[in-house]
Amino acid sequence: MAVPYTFGTATASIPLSQLDSNFSTAITLGNTAIQLGNTVTTLNNMTLANVTISSGNLTLTNVSATTANVTTANVVTMIVTGNETVQGNTTVTGTITGAKLIPTGTSVTGNGMYLPATNALGLSTNGTNAVYIDASQNVGIGTTSPAVKLDVGYVAGNVALRVQRDATNRLDFYQGGGVSYIDSSPASGQLAFATVGTERMRIDSSGSLLVGTTTSGGVGFTIGYDANGRVLTSNVSVIPFDVHIFKNSGTTVGKITINTASTAYTTTSDYRLKENITPISSALNVVAQLKPVNFTWKANGDLTQGFIAHELQAVVPDCVVGEKDAVDANGNPKYQGVDTSFLVATLTAAIQEQQALITSLTARIEALEAK
Repeated sequence: MAVPYTFGTATASIPLSQLDSNFSTAITLGNTAIQLGNTVTTLNNMTLANVTISSGNLTLTNVSATTANVTTANVVTMIVTGNETVQGNTTVTGTITGAKLIPTGTSVTGNGMYLPATNALGLSTNGTNAVYIDASQNVGIGTTSPAVKLDVGYVAGNVALRVQRDATNRLDFYQGGGVSYIDSSPASGQLAFATVGTERMRIDSSGSLLVGTTTSGGVGFTIGYDANGRVLTSNVSVIPFDVHIFKNSGTTVGKITINTASTAYTTTSDYRLKENITPISSALNVVAQLKPVNFTWKANGDLTQGFIAHELQAVVPDCVVGEKDAVDANGNPKYQGVDTSFLVATLTAAIQEQQALITSLTARIEALEAK
């Protein structure tokens, strides 16, 4: 009887003297004893090189694939039931399915997925991070430090966010009664705001605010400013109407009432809103410090009369808004404004003081004449 042959080292052939005439002698491959006349489907602890499996199923259990390249072009079914480590490149020409895919790399890849930080996930294209999801599920596009649920990074010269509907560029918000949106293309260089699917307001290309109208100066309410900060147009479809003016606290301090034939401005003056009420004194002294002047507007050459804002501010501060020579963050001038209606009470008190002096002097003169 032949002695079972064990492949302990690489060999080019099996000595025939070691095999019986029916090839039933057991041959050990790795830890598996097989007979050449049988079909063996499982091999344990094997190192294989240049092996071709032409058909059937290949089952790998706890296999470490250390070859440089593994190609599965002609394998019909491969079932992997344990943990596998692939150190080289794996090429799969079919479809990959699985419960989840967890990358292990921590650096930006050329085009792919990576783990930039603990409990974070990154997607990169062209060697640059494109999408970043942090541990709080904040999503960043073009930024690796998202501060909110969706944070779109700014890139100079590019549109940061565009949500397009139909043929217009719009950012839409859904609400129960319809769609509210910001439309960036109602017309060239304009921006529209809508609620319940209807446009309510727009800013035109000149910077004018249009409420209830889509045309500057049209039916509706239009507010615009020129280089001197003056209101250009104001139009309404319903007359009369009121425009209320509020302080930051929400209290109405004034109201503009427009009728068909007149426009009136009123300030809130109810006694129930006031306290520490005292008569105005030394009004004549205040009036004596006022400097009324004639002047010409640079913009149009119109000659008019009035006050110089910073000079009036030094005497009656309530009449002036803003500070002398003030500029904004870009270095543009912030012009002072004047509301001379605050002078009415002072001028009235001054007239009363003057009248009282006249009455007093008249009484003294009459008394002297009587003597």
